Amino acid sequence: GKASAGALEYLPVARVSNITAAIDTLKKAGVWIYGTAAEGSTTLYKADLKGAAAIVIGNEGQGMSRLVSDSCDFKVSIPMKGSISSLNASAAAAIMLYEAVRQRSV
Repeated sequence: GKASAGALEYLPVARVSNITAAIDTLKKAGVWIYGTAAEGSTTLYKADLKGAAAIVIGNEGQGMSRLVSDSCDFKVSIPMKGSISSLNASAAAAIMLYEAVRQRSV
């Protein structure tokens, strides 16, 4: 969509058929892997997304598989208030990408 076009100039986005192989390839290239997780060990506010980083978004039903989750260097949670306990995948992706762009523009 038009709204995402600006972000894509700065942040390449990819969908892959074999996420585990893609993560291994990215790690070998020196890219840090950040996975989204409701119970992440790092909050989004403390995640350093300025360097070479790949963001993995789990599916809305089960999130990431154990294998994919264990392959991530960092598990990042998006802080939420009130009764909201989770976000859909597109909302989580938008928030993570926004923060990556924000950090890179500071």
